[in-house]
Amino acid sequence: MINTWTRTFDDCPSGCDDELLLVALPEDPDCVVIPDLSEISDIYIEPTGADSAFDYSGGDPVENAGGIDNTDTTNAKSKWLVGIGEIGDPEEITYSAAKGRTVILKRIYTLTFRVIVKEDGVRNFLLQAQCGDTNHLFRYGTRGGKLFGGSQGVAPTSVNARLPLASGNEAVEEGTLIFTFETTNGDPPRHDNPLA
Repeated sequence: MINTWTRTFDDCPSGCDDELLLVALPEDPDCVVIPDLSEISDIYIEPTGADSAFDYSGGDPVENAGGIDNTDTTNAKSKWLVGIGEIGDPEEITYSAAKGRTVILKRIYTLTFRVIVKEDGVRNFLLQAQCGDTNHLFRYGTRGGKLFGGSQGVAPTSVNARLPLASGNEAVEEGTLIFTFETTNGDPPRHDNPLA
């Protein structure tokens, strides 16, 4: 499934007669601001038909009380993992059009997320991820307190996990969860994370 996000601004132009109306920028662009940390620290997984971890009915997300239950085994509740993750630059699929123009048809993102594999439940969860099931949505949160995915969530195109066992005195059991997803209109929506 290719994600197409609902935006708070007019979306990309759809034809030759349309015009991209630029959004407002900070009035004083010369002001030095403290940036937010970008490391992905939280993954929220929502099986199809499950309660969402977030309620977007007011526009900005709030916690959906009872929406997360890591002990649930019926896919009725969302799951929450804490770890260390990142998303690099997406792979851009382009089309070479007339008169030397290039159009980006879609972007393919890869999110990698490392978790400590101490409990059997975490290991079993990662083993299930190796089955490659994509019958869920997900959202991700950063150490800077931002939540990505919007009210629609992110539909993955592939899911995998790796459980390497490294050598050395400082090596620990870690697993890596890997999501890929595709979009036609850029990065997912961003909000403040009510669970940060």
